[in-house]
Amino acid sequence: MPIVDGWGGPIDVSPTHLPVFGTLPPGNVHFALGYTGNGVAPSHLAGRVLADLASETDSDLVHLPMVNPKPRLFPPEPLRSMGAAVVRRAIISFDTAEERGERPNPLASAVAHMPRRLGYLLGP
Repeated sequence: MPIVDGWGGPIDVSPTHLPVFGTLPPGNVHFALGYTGNGVAPSHLAGRVLADLASETDSDLVHLPMVNPKPRLFPPEPLRSMGAAVVRRAIISFDTAEERGERPNPLASAVAHMPRRLGYLLGP
């Protein structure tokens, strides 16, 4: 049977496409996010990390690079938000053209590919 529909989009995607675990100040809220559709395998790890964070256990798990990573904040606001909106729209335009069997607009294609060229795992 042919696939008649599909869905995709940047929902709960971390910049590295890896899960992120952490604690929000003042220290009583712990989180796990960014599973990007792969939540079954890392959920056991997330539970162990969150347990150690909540109990303030200084284990190897709480020192993983995925725990309280420093955010990549480039460029500064408001350029980041405006740039993200432009890139998001270009990716949608690129994907829509491909889904219709059309050739993507060259400008939209160039902008949609920009995040990967900058080292982010986002876009075509």
